[in-house]
Amino acid sequence: MLLEFFYLGLLRPGDFAIDVGAHVGRHTVPMARAVAPGGHVFAYEPLPWALPQLRKAIADAAVDTTIRPFALGNHEGNEVFVSALDLPAYSGLRTRIYDAPTRLERIQVEVRTLDGEFPSASAISFIKIDAEGGELGILEGAVGIIDTLGPVVSFEFGANSIGEYGISVEDMADFWRDRPYIVHDILGRPLSREQFIASAKRQELWDYIALPASRAEQVMQGWHRG
Repeated sequence: MLLEFFYLGLLRPGDFAIDVGAHVGRHTVPMARAVAPGGHVFAYEPLPWALPQLRKAIADAAVDTTIRPFALGNHEGNEVFVSALDLPAYSGLRTRIYDAPTRLERIQVEVRTLDGEFPSASAISFIKIDAEGGELGILEGAVGIIDTLGPVVSFEFGANSIGEYGISVEDMADFWRDRPYIVHDILGRPLSREQFIASAKRQELWDYIALPASRAEQVMQGWHRG
């Protein structure tokens, strides 16, 4: 998988990383293996049914990971979370355009912000976000971390997932335009604001990588090494 290929080239022993939308550990476990020894992964997953599977995956792999059973956003409180029972990977804080029919179940979850979770963090190397349309809100709740620590950020994003959030693909483009970051698609191609907007609307791919401009060349070398 291209995203895994990317972060395995990025992460090093001793790094600290955050997995937002950990689900059952598909990326949590390889991320945790990549930062061992000495590193740590914080895994966020609000779906109650997914947590036992996530705990088992982490225990079986014997990796250093903290599970946090919360949703993330740009505010703190309690919200309704929409669980897509037949398409569980499409679950999120809002409904979205689904690729197939699915039953929906609404549950109460606690929402936190990454800035509130890590108010005095001194080192976070990588944040992976897969939140079915909630990505911009999560980034807005992490501006302190992003602007101060400059982590590499991977985020899933596409027009079909964001309609109920009241945002546009232009809003996400503007978030990164206003920061010293360069957005790439998962194939490693740097994107201008206009190219990112067009890509997010075409939805031929969904994963993007935001690299601090000061380290983009260095990270790209690791990306190609895989």
